[in-house]
Amino acid sequence: LLSINLFFYLSANIHTFQLNHYKYDAQIRWIGRNILKIILQSILYIVLALGLSLENYIYVPLAIALMIIAIFINIPKKAKKPLVYTARVKRLIITAYILIAIALFIIRDKDTILITTYAISALTPAFILLVDLLNKPINGLINRKYVNEAKKIIKGMPNLTVIGVTGSYGKTSTKNFLYKNQFRQQQQ
Repeated sequence: LLSINLFFYLSANIHTFQLNHYKYDAQIRWIGRNILKIILQSILYIVLALGLSLENYIYVPLAIALMIIAIFINIPKKAKKPLVYTARVKRLIITAYILIAIALFIIRDKDTILITTYAISALTPAFILLVDLLNKPINGLINRKYVNEAKKIIKGMPNLTVIGVTGSYGKTSTKNFLYKNQFRQQQQ
């Protein structure tokens, strides 16, 4: 149950990060606006971790019930824009699970593993930002590759006319008009 919940909670936070265009300041503002929910969920994980480390058999059914509640809280909701599993999202997920696996491998003690897993769950919103920071050099190399490819393509078009359109409204309409006008001229 813990791993299912962690998967849903990681996915939900990655989805939010994606909706915030992978911008740290926007994600931190989102965390600030949702801090009460995050704190309540963190308290839930801390209570679960402490209770399970006590190995009280009366506590086990309560812990399972709390974990099921946490899973239902974190099941992805229908969103206007669903999580898109881009290469960056896949790198975030893989890196997050590698870091979790490394932490659990280093720890090895059953009680400490439970507490660490719950701590990671409690800190997931910040953990996603840490994972993205670790991936930043890779993301930078990939972005640089795309920029260099675009420069190469543009350089291979000596008759290219560059037009800059600014403002709050009409950029897309202007782009579409120019494209259609160019297409008509090529057909004539």
